[in-house]
Amino acid sequence: MRAHSHGFHELVVVVRGAQAVTARGRTLVARPGEMLFYPEGLVHREWAEGGAPMESVYVGFQWRGYRAGMPEYLADAGGRVQTLISWLHAERDAYFAGVRELRHSLLQALVGEYGRLAAQRADPIVDRIHAYVRARLSRRITLDALAREVGMSKYYFIRAYRRLSGRTPMQDVRRIRLETARHLLLTTNLPLKAIAPRVGVADEYYLSRLLRKHLGCGARRVRRLRQRR
Repeated sequence: MRAHSHGFHELVVVVRGAQAVTARGRTLVARPGEMLFYPEGLVHREWAEGGAPMESVYVGFQWRGYRAGMPEYLADAGGRVQTLISWLHAERDAYFAGVRELRHSLLQALVGEYGRLAAQRADPIVDRIHAYVRARLSRRITLDALAREVGMSKYYFIRAYRRLSGRTPMQDVRRIRLETARHLLLTTNLPLKAIAPRVGVADEYYLSRLLRKHLGCGARRVRRLRQRR
């Protein structure tokens, strides 16, 4: 898209591929699990990074609670933003009693989650590792590779990362894999055997065990939650 601006705030959540934006003289690239925020009046130009297929969901809104200087890029660490915006997108053309109230509630939750993430923004090292993992989620990811990404020795990196995030790097890798799997269960009809390789898990049976152990429910229960919406 050519350079343009809006008379409203805009939140963009990347679903597939990579979306680049230039604004205020700098370029940002967001990948699946990451989001871009354009405040009202901000001139920005967007494109699909590398020319590869890209899919994003956009929502425009007014926000009295907006404060100048809020971040224009954030990682959706818990997967909540992806879930909320997928629900809002699913109901965009719905027509039934109370649908306006439902959409407004979802939007309020979405903007509230952005505000929470902005207030608790992670250290740049943690953000960089999250972006690296999401860009290579279907591949094997090693501790050595993560340490090289931020230019640290492996043992110093482990200590620094735990201090900054409260978790080990590989705990975060597993968390991102499982949250992405949960998101795909909620927002697509892909079977578990197709989701497993997308999130870098050996097979559907192991992924099912991991979901039960770390998220407290299996794939069928997650899908039932989707059907109740």
